[in-house]
Amino acid sequence: MIRNWNEESLDHRNALLYAMGISGEDARRPVIGLVNSWNEMNPGHFPFREVIPLMKETIHEAGGLALELPISGICDGICSNTPGDRYTLPARDLVSSEVETTAELNMLEGMVVMATCDKVVPGMIMGALRVDIPTVMFTGGYMLPGEHHGKMLTLTHTKQAYAA
Repeated sequence: MIRNWNEESLDHRNALLYAMGISGEDARRPVIGLVNSWNEMNPGHFPFREVIPLMKETIHEAGGLALELPISGICDGICSNTPGDRYTLPARDLVSSEVETTAELNMLEGMVVMATCDKVVPGMIMGALRVDIPTVMFTGGYMLPGEHHGKMLTLTHTKQAYAA
């Protein structure tokens, strides 16, 4: 283990892991949180769902126990020009607090944080810095354009059309 947990705390955590079918052998591994912003509302976070099973397998092969821990994943584009606009910057701080709280409450030894979007990525990094455990940032890259009636359509196109 990277961090020093007292035996009673580990026993409590492990009892709850056993309740989910995790073996005693696996419960003794370092717990690596797969902290991700995957959700069905934000296309930027959508790809993470596909890579999480491979990450779990790879971390297990390397000696860890990877457990998925989803957190908020907002999209500035969805709330654009709505009252939701005033929540995007505070949402960054919410994400930061979620990462920190998730890591501490779950006794994580390390994290792979997965996010896309300009408020969620810095929020996750801020939370990881506060906890100060080994962390890897994995982004979803750029968002692919959509298609409507055979033509490429992006958020920029809709904003330009609205402005025109």
